[in-house]
Amino acid sequence: MPGRPAELPLDTVDPCTLFSKSALRGLSIDRDPRAGTADGMRTCTLHQQSEQPMYDVLVTAYPDADVETWISGRTARPGAAAVQQRVIDGFPAVRMTPSEQAPGECDVAVGVAESQSLHVRVSAYPSTQSSEERSEEPDAEHPQACEIAEQAAAAAVAALREKG
Repeated sequence: MPGRPAELPLDTVDPCTLFSKSALRGLSIDRDPRAGTADGMRTCTLHQQSEQPMYDVLVTAYPDADVETWISGRTARPGAAAVQQRVIDGFPAVRMTPSEQAPGECDVAVGVAESQSLHVRVSAYPSTQSSEERSEEPDAEHPQACEIAEQAAAAAVAALREKG
């Protein structure tokens, strides 16, 4: 994995603050970001539900998991069909498409600081279902999930750089 051009700690970062109005427009997000927590980690959920395909973006700050742990450590996805090393805005990253996920889902993790990573998951859904009606199955026909995940990750890393 390539080295990081800077250390961008996530210790106190709310992932929702990483998306400016411009970044949200660039991702076609049409709902207000929703902050939350999962397993004690800060998350931000973004929704695009006004055009096809509809999708959700879940951004999670991992203050204790470097990007390498997504390949072979405790955060690695079992049964990964493809793990590809990437570079997002100069930072080491991995793109994961686990075999148990449909093609409408994609995960990207970016190593932003020593033992810290930012994780982005995109799940695309058919626009014929409302968010209340849809199942947990993503739209298997949506091939752009990884592109959206990488775009969201790049926007978040750029905002982290601006924060210093």
